Amino acid sequence: MTRLSDIITTEEEIVTLMCELSKSGEKVTWLKNGKALTLKEKNNYKISVDGCKHALVIPKCQLSDSAEFSCSIEKIKTAAKVEIKECPITFVTPLNDVSTTEEESVTLMCELSKPAKNVIWLKNGKPLTIKDKTKYKTAVDGCKHSLIIPKSDVSDSGDFSCSLKDINTVGKVLIKGIVMLLDIFC
Repeated sequence: MTRLSDIITTEEEIVTLMCELSKSGEKVTWLKNGKALTLKEKNNYKISVDGCKHALVIPKCQLSDSAEFSCSIEKIKTAAKVEIKECPITFVTPLNDVSTTEEESVTLMCELSKPAKNVIWLKNGKPLTIKDKTKYKTAVDGCKHSLIIPKSDVSDSGDFSCSLKDINTVGKVLIKGIVMLLDIFC
């Protein structure tokens, strides 16, 4: 039996564990951390046989797939460690610049590569204050994060950023004042 090889990869990748027996027709047992695969795991993994080659494929690996996998036949066994590392979170859709006139609603929206908590909104490099949070509304829909200014005014102009750990995205907001002309009759 050929030995399984240790694998280090990131989540969402395909992992293939393969061992080859000296003769075909043998039935092997796949184990995860020394225990037979559960029904759920068997449904998530693909097990295949091609002659003497036996493979276990994890099509879209997750952090929970980090384990020692082994392939055994009678008293012969080979094992490998599979280490799945977390993919770093990135902004897949950055904030856009917005320009409008006073009293219009403004929505800034960005999207992360996966859901995350602890997103911080900043205006001109400073976290929004409690006072700001009564004026600005924030919303989260899965990976999408939005900051809404329901009724903008000139003082809302500035650089808004959405920040998470060591990544951020910035969008400039420019609010133009409304010029009112008054008819004055003498």
